Amino acid sequence: RFSCAVEKYGLPVSSREECSLAELNPYRGYSIPDDQDRVNNLVEQTESLLSSFVRDTNNDGVWDTGVVVMGIRFEMEGVDQHISRDDPKGITEKNPDGQIQDHKAFIRYAERLIYEEASPGNCELCYRVYPNPVTSMDQERLDVIPLRQAITITGITPVLHDVSDAIYLELIETMLPISLLLVCITMIILHRNPKVIIICGTPIMMSLAITFGIIVLADITLTPMIISAGPILVGLGVDYSLHLTNRIEENRLELVEERLEESWRQHRDGSATTEIDPWDPALSLAATVRASMTTGHAIFLSALTTIIGFSVLTWPMLVPIQPMRTVGVTLLLGIAITFILSMIMVPALVHLFRYRKSESGLDMPLMQTLIFSTIVGAVAAFTLYSADTTTTINTLFFGAFIGTTLLLALQKDIWQKIGEVPVKTTLVVLIIAFIVTAIGWSMFEEQMGKEITGASDEVPPGLASYEALREYSIEFQGGQTNMFIVDATARGVQNDTAPIRDLPILDAIELMQVKKIDNVPHTTTISLVTILKAIHVDVNISGLEIYDRSLWELLHDECWDESSNPLRPECWAYSASSREDMVNIAFDTLSPEIRSMLMNADQGLGTD
Repeated sequence: RFSCAVEKYGLPVSSREECSLAELNPYRGYSIPDDQDRVNNLVEQTESLLSSFVRDTNNDGVWDTGVVVMGIRFEMEGVDQHISRDDPKGITEKNPDGQIQDHKAFIRYAERLIYEEASPGNCELCYRVYPNPVTSMDQERLDVIPLRQAITITGITPVLHDVSDAIYLELIETMLPISLLLVCITMIILHRNPKVIIICGTPIMMSLAITFGIIVLADITLTPMIISAGPILVGLGVDYSLHLTNRIEENRLELVEERLEESWRQHRDGSATTEIDPWDPALSLAATVRASMTTGHAIFLSALTTIIGFSVLTWPMLVPIQPMRTVGVTLLLGIAITFILSMIMVPALVHLFRYRKSESGLDMPLMQTLIFSTIVGAVAAFTLYSADTTTTINTLFFGAFIGTTLLLALQKDIWQKIGEVPVKTTLVVLIIAFIVTAIGWSMFEEQMGKEITGASDEVPPGLASYEALREYSIEFQGGQTNMFIVDATARGVQNDTAPIRDLPILDAIELMQVKKIDNVPHTTTISLVTILKAIHVDVNISGLEIYDRSLWELLHDECWDESSNPLRPECWAYSASSREDMVNIAFDTLSPEIRSMLMNADQGLGTD
């Protein structure tokens, strides 16, 4: 590449489109020199750059860990047809071949090349797995870290996809089932009738299916944040259904009592009495209409205010982050659908299953009920703790939740006391409420001041890509990848070269990089300047080294200004070209991969 670049820009008789003389060189392409001394020399010359790619992690003097950096295009459409995956939506009018090209498809393609299609003879490392913990692993978390493969695909993009997939599985396999199970347990304890699960659960399941189905059909981007919508919709759906169910039952009891009184009066007056059927269609209709006019109206106001509250998440001017707007859209659709289904289906299911709230319970004194509820809560907490699926605090909360729910279900007199407390001790209640609010606000401010670190307790356990990225951050001191975009477009073409290739721009990048960014603790940078400093021009004739300097040193050689000085014969050779041409030579010496990752096709932009 250096010979071709010299021919393009350094020879006055050469065309800048072809490299006729360089084409005669039989040693083209990428190759490792056969001379070990030359290899050692190249390694020494690029030691500062190589430290970002290879490390000795166990301090035995031998490089044992390396990274291969790949750049992924932001838009993957139009890449090689092999880099594709099945569209979850299948074959559609918008996507007739049923294939999509995105970052996940690229990651799967790389995994297939490394782990499936590579032969042990050509890539022994592709099949190697270390059975024992490697030195770079977190020794305190070995129980959740998977076995280390010799080659692991990692980086921000693979980790985000793995975290997203793990969260979706957690939502489907764990979070929603546990949420529904706890709701069912609560309803069984409070209502003591299994029919309530069908009556309240059916609208919830249908609303979840319809909501997420609309999200998929509308081609709205699914994100990990959307998992929060599931439990919220379950909770709201249970509220709407239970409120309406209880009100219908209470109205039915009132209507039955009214008819009993009317029947008693008829019997007293000697008139013929009518048989009272609690499931008489007219009685059910009256109970439902009364419930809709009272509780239904309150549920509507609750749903409306909740929708208004969450609607701010859908405003691009307030929430520029697309995943958060997706959560907002999901909640708006879900709440509206949950309300409609609850209002329509609950009365129909109540009448269809002839639901009546059971009034039977354990006839025990308050103290015995308290002891019984405490024992049940303790057993539930111990069972959850033995399963080792959550923290101790969550276990205690779960046990207290079960015990308290059981106590409130069995002792109805407690509700009378609860109703008396706000009226009889108003001042005390207000003081306690303000104190708790102040404590909560202080805790909120403390948490808001904390940074998102991406620590191990903030991602699902057992992700090989995350563990590899964590080890890379520690061993290579790489940390998170951030970029400064250097836009030289406004400068325009000067010195007969592209803006980003102009030497003053490169000097400004070096000043920003070396004098400022590199002085930030635990921060390292790589830019075009770093690459130019690492690549050396080595001229050997018959084993005699004639010239050995980096491209960066060559660009700043003072001989460019002294080439016409008769007293500086060592600089006379520089008159054959110019510093501006040498900048172009230096850039064209860089590989296309390096240039594509650090600049945008020579059109003025560069990255640091």
